[in-house]
Amino acid sequence: MGESFSKTGRYDEGIATFQKVIADKPESQMGRNATLSLAWTTWLKGDVTTATEALKAATEKYKGDPEGAKASLLLAKIALQQKKFESASTQLDRIMAMKVPRPILLEAQFLRAQVYIVSKRYEEALALLKPISEDKKGAGSEVLTDTWFSLGTVYFFQKKYDEAAKAFELVFTKGDSLARRREALEQYVLCYVQLNRTNDGITRLRSVIEKNPDKPLAIEASFVIAHILSDQKNYEAALAEYQGIIARYPKNNRAFDAYAQASETCLQLKRVEEAVEYMTRARKNYTGAEFVARTYSKTGDIYLAAKDYEKAEEAYKKLITEFPRTVYAEGALYHLGKTYTAAENYKGAITAYQSLITQFPKSSYADVAQFEVAKVSLLGGNFPKAREAYAELLERYPNSPQAPSAFFGVADSYYREGKFVEAAKEYAEFAVKYPKHEWLALTAYNRCLAIAKQGQEEKTLAEFASFLQKHEGTAIAAQALFWMGNYYFSKQDFGNAKARFEQLARKFPKDDLADDAMYWSGKCAMFLEDYQNANKLFQQVVEMPGTALKFDARMRQGDALRQLDQFENALVVYETVLKESTTPDELNEARLGKAVSLYTLKKYDEAISVFQQVVDSSHQNVFLANEASYRLGKCLEKVGKIKEALAVYMDVVYGNGEPDPSELGADSMIARAPSTTTNVAAASKEFVWYGKAAFDAGLIKENEGEWEAALAIYKRVEVWGGPNSAEARDRKIKLMNEHFVF
Repeated sequence: MGESFSKTGRYDEGIATFQKVIADKPESQMGRNATLSLAWTTWLKGDVTTATEALKAATEKYKGDPEGAKASLLLAKIALQQKKFESASTQLDRIMAMKVPRPILLEAQFLRAQVYIVSKRYEEALALLKPISEDKKGAGSEVLTDTWFSLGTVYFFQKKYDEAAKAFELVFTKGDSLARRREALEQYVLCYVQLNRTNDGITRLRSVIEKNPDKPLAIEASFVIAHILSDQKNYEAALAEYQGIIARYPKNNRAFDAYAQASETCLQLKRVEEAVEYMTRARKNYTGAEFVARTYSKTGDIYLAAKDYEKAEEAYKKLITEFPRTVYAEGALYHLGKTYTAAENYKGAITAYQSLITQFPKSSYADVAQFEVAKVSLLGGNFPKAREAYAELLERYPNSPQAPSAFFGVADSYYREGKFVEAAKEYAEFAVKYPKHEWLALTAYNRCLAIAKQGQEEKTLAEFASFLQKHEGTAIAAQALFWMGNYYFSKQDFGNAKARFEQLARKFPKDDLADDAMYWSGKCAMFLEDYQNANKLFQQVVEMPGTALKFDARMRQGDALRQLDQFENALVVYETVLKESTTPDELNEARLGKAVSLYTLKKYDEAISVFQQVVDSSHQNVFLANEASYRLGKCLEKVGKIKEALAVYMDVVYGNGEPDPSELGADSMIARAPSTTTNVAAASKEFVWYGKAAFDAGLIKENEGEWEAALAIYKRVEVWGGPNSAEARDRKIKLMNEHFVF
């Protein structure tokens, strides 16, 4: 009776039964067996310490007896579950050196082989497993089944797929556990997948179905075929397979699972209503409370995945109403909260989660629901409420897997709220509370950011330096280096910035920030006037697989070559960019670089042609348009086309939007060529190239003695505002004083 309680998860009843047997017959064989079973059930319940102490006592009490060996075997199993492989090996080697009944010896050999498999010592594992597989009398059916499966696993790892398939076939044809046989069926087909003979594997499973049409194995083989087809994204074929299961085994409970899987497959095919229809059909055919509840749950899941939140809400609420005190109601309340969160109904989400906690305080969802209350509060911007929810989780569920996340969440909520002093304190407390947690580096990094947000620059740099010493091998260290690089760059300390960026790229070449770091290192080299090095760094960025910075790096490479007076090489770079560019702005930036190089090489006619291309196609980018227009004007001046140059300059001056004529006076209404850049981002003001074009246009007018026209231009620039306004005013006053124009 006690064993049956343990196997069905009724551990307290099992423990009580074993304790009664021990009390009634402590020295009998039943009492001995109950002692071991009590310890094992205690471990299954989660009390590792008590179970381990009891088994250690049993090994001493029954030393030299089979029960002592069994106790050692159970200690080894616990150690294996805890991944304490050295401890497990010690126990198992001790048993294998003892004179014990052969079944115990073979099970010890089997477990020792598992340690070898974990350690990837496959030949040593095979040396232990093969004799067990051949000892059909000594090994129990369960050990024998597991041994065949382990042989298949080892052969699979060794890529000996034919041998693996044979071992797995032994499991599903002769094994004693349906669950193990089903698993073997899947692994069997995977062997054929690895051999590129998937269809052969499926054909073999179909023969299993034909030979055992009414047996559970046939149903499991059908499911495996469907799963393999789904994995290959052959959803239509998988759906047909599930439909076949439903048709062949209409009264089998596994057919209900086929309905569920068919529904999931329809969802993959984006046929939402068909997916729901399978659940409706299942509800008609399976009227038991558990089945009906599952159909409502699955229907809600389907609509939630399809983002039809109203229908998802309806399904979950129906389940909660009809089956209010069931395990399915717990899940429905949890997913109802998820539905409300996705629909941004944060109040409804919190209500659903709190209902779950109140109605099912011992639910496996309870701690997660409490955590979700905090997360939803954060989404709604209610930081104090979020911290309150996190604190409640830590108080009510201190051993919950969510506890570290809740502790971190408190610090994070302070950071998001802008309370950086409190955030830094809480991040530091996390390290004290969870000194070995996987988020230790992340919390230390966030603490550095919180200190930075307080404006404490020297302390921040010291904290980041300390962080890098303690966590230099972690992925988050790349972000710390990038932050420091950006900090130094913003302070124009390009040497220190470059050192941090290069350190990142060197130590973390596969990090997502590696190409950014290399690019910014090149930018630093440009500011340091180390153009040769900059050119090399940008080339490294270009060669990085999958980088999104290829265009920018190429362009900056061209800039570096121009600074090195290597204009012909720069032209080669720009031509390459022109072939690879995909957007209008990319094309025009590359054309601009090419035209500037041609201009410097005094190839003015070619330069004019390219500059004109940029001007004609940059109507949506005032910055590119103005620069290209100004440079085009300078090029025209070089070939003596002053009138055409003036027209281009005037197009920049007046093509960026007209000021109010009353601000300039009637004398501003001068004749000019029609604008080719009219409406170029009129709402956006560009000053650098606009000012250059305006002052060059004014100078041409002054040289021609057209004082009124020059004055109108300067007034235009003054009203336009920006950094050129003061110079325009000075020129205006000078012109008025010298030539008596107003």
